Amino acid sequence: MLSIALASVMGFQEPTLTFKSNFEPLGKVIERISSETHMPMAAFGDIKAYPIYVNVKDVSVKELLERIATAAGAEWEKKDNSLYLSASQSLKTQQQKLGDPELIAAIDATINQTPPKKRSQAEMETEMKNAEKNPQAATKIMSEMMGQMFQADEGTLDLLKIIGSKDLSSIVDGRRVVLSSTATTMQIPMSSKAINAIMNYLRKLAAEESKNTKKKPTNGDEEGGFDIMGMFGGGQGLKKPELVNQITTIHTIFQISQRTTLNVEIGAYTSTGVGVYKRTVQIPFINPESSKTPVKGQTSLEKGGVAKEYAQALEDGKKIDPFMAFISRAQGGGAAAMSMFMSPDAPSDMGVSQMKAISSSMRTLMGDPSKNEPLSFLLGPLLDQQASIGKNIIAIPSDDVISTLCAQLTREDATVEGVLDAVDRSMTEKITNDGTWTIVQASSPMELRSAFCKRDALSALVKAGSAKGYVNLDDCSRFATAQDTARGSEILGLPIVTSVFRTSDLGSATALTSIGFDSLKLYATLTDYQKQALSSKKPVALAALTPTQTNIISRMVFNGPLPPFKSGDGMASQFMSMGDSNSSESDNGMMALGMAMAGPMLSAFGMGGETSIDSERTVLLPDGIPVMGEIKMQSSRMDGLMAIDTATGNKMITMPEMLGMMNSDMMSAMPGMAGMKRNFDQYKMAKQTSYMLYFQLGKNASYFASLYDVWVDDSKTYTKDQLPDKIKERLDAVSKIAIPAGDGPPPGTIPPLR
Repeated sequence: MLSIALASVMGFQEPTLTFKSNFEPLGKVIERISSETHMPMAAFGDIKAYPIYVNVKDVSVKELLERIATAAGAEWEKKDNSLYLSASQSLKTQQQKLGDPELIAAIDATINQTPPKKRSQAEMETEMKNAEKNPQAATKIMSEMMGQMFQADEGTLDLLKIIGSKDLSSIVDGRRVVLSSTATTMQIPMSSKAINAIMNYLRKLAAEESKNTKKKPTNGDEEGGFDIMGMFGGGQGLKKPELVNQITTIHTIFQISQRTTLNVEIGAYTSTGVGVYKRTVQIPFINPESSKTPVKGQTSLEKGGVAKEYAQALEDGKKIDPFMAFISRAQGGGAAAMSMFMSPDAPSDMGVSQMKAISSSMRTLMGDPSKNEPLSFLLGPLLDQQASIGKNIIAIPSDDVISTLCAQLTREDATVEGVLDAVDRSMTEKITNDGTWTIVQASSPMELRSAFCKRDALSALVKAGSAKGYVNLDDCSRFATAQDTARGSEILGLPIVTSVFRTSDLGSATALTSIGFDSLKLYATLTDYQKQALSSKKPVALAALTPTQTNIISRMVFNGPLPPFKSGDGMASQFMSMGDSNSSESDNGMMALGMAMAGPMLSAFGMGGETSIDSERTVLLPDGIPVMGEIKMQSSRMDGLMAIDTATGNKMITMPEMLGMMNSDMMSAMPGMAGMKRNFDQYKMAKQTSYMLYFQLGKNASYFASLYDVWVDDSKTYTKDQLPDKIKERLDAVSKIAIPAGDGPPPGTIPPLR
């Protein structure tokens, strides 16, 4: 279609063009090309916001436009002698079906291999006992034991071989693919062979269960016994063997994490949604990109170049927040998160004791909406170098490539070729070399794997944080609302903000790095009346919500990583009792912090298990969010502190207990945590508020989201000795098992949301 459309506009002419764009929005680049060639053309839809690098010399305009369309995952269409670039739904569907063949082949090969022999629980317990005096060995074994929760047993692997992975052509990083025996428009029908295999397997398990006359202990509660396996998402498999013959729906959900792990959930349910079987496994596989021989190259990077400075600033921004690396890595799933957290080999970059001050010119650069396109300073110089040796370059990478660029550019032995090779083999980007052309694009062109982060909104976030020294709920909500889709933007937002004003804000960090921006977007849409009602613990009916609010909630439930919970279950009751003004624990700092992190941590660890809805979202709520339902809110306030390390300029805003831990020798004694130790010498008083939003969805499901707000009193700065005694006691409480309650507001004085 492209060639025909261009030929019809150009006639028999074959114009050429020399052109450069340093990551301007694609829509503006098309306007510039249109102006220079006098050919009417425009870009439509989300793609017009994509930042694109173009550096070509005396090339055919026709070929240039073809290459731009390829990199953007779009196509040209002719209407009334004008050309329009867009990604139509049919093209998106086609691209989705193409998927990632090499990755799927690697997964298929892994599934069909003979599984390695696992060590028994008894063997690991014996080794654990022998390692009692070796903390590093003990944590390594503990990590292995936790990881076994998610390992596939022989029966599950046999099922996966039958279900297969080659049919999952649409699977890419971050997107769930659901095979279902009762498929809706959002699911792919499961083969009858796979359905029969799963049913035969479950009948076999049920028969084996019936032979076991001894009942397992349930702590006196048949339904509610504590199950750590289920809690963290692995699950024990068959839960209600007596209902096997009543199964009507089977789901197999596939998702790739970090291009190294296949997460698979197999679930079977009755017609009423009762879960009969649920098993979640994580299967590591060799990423085909990583099996290639790395390219080292010979072209060294300029040591004082803006690319290295910008990369170092972003790396420092990540390290300022001691938990940011953990939270971002936790996206690989529960087993990956626990392994990283517990392993003595955990990355040392979880924290840093000394960081270089960011130059004023770099701070200005990162805060200027007209100049703060990070890709132009990280990737631009490398592409300029490639263009200088005669290459024609088109590049539309995703925001996710920034993490790869930062890690590579800050290496001592970094070279241009080596960095570009690392980008090519990363989880998000691919580089195609075709003669004199080099095309850099996201490996999933349909959606570029992540959202474009609007730089004017990012600039506003940076400026808001710079003015106050921190960002609050309103700042985060404005930034989230400005993004069309949230995925990827959080990877960029927090490092830039923290690198500029050097503040770690634990609650905002979790909001910006773990669960996307939907809860923040919902908050931004709340009217004053809705905020007042929620603050006074009055429910807001779903039927009274605006279409925008309903759409946001639908996204949260259908596309969010955290599944809905069963209404009225124990976890739902516990969450709703948190921060209750009539509770003696209402002002407890640990509980308030827990509320701030509840949604992100549940998401990061894949928690939910026995308390989550046993049915796939599209079956639970096939027509979207039901009219019958309501939103409630629970809130908790606590006294916090902004702690300042005057030697480094780093700040951290959180509860005194957490600051005490960061300031203690405990961090140095914990494997992988030594870099998280801080030396705070100045403090400012702060107030922190955590909000838990509870969504009742119809009669059967409930959903949670958390929000966090902070305010710092800049009127006075304290040393530790000058702080009130009650705060000093909390700073010193790190070694105590029971954390003392903080000094929040009196009962009944929870303020409305700002």
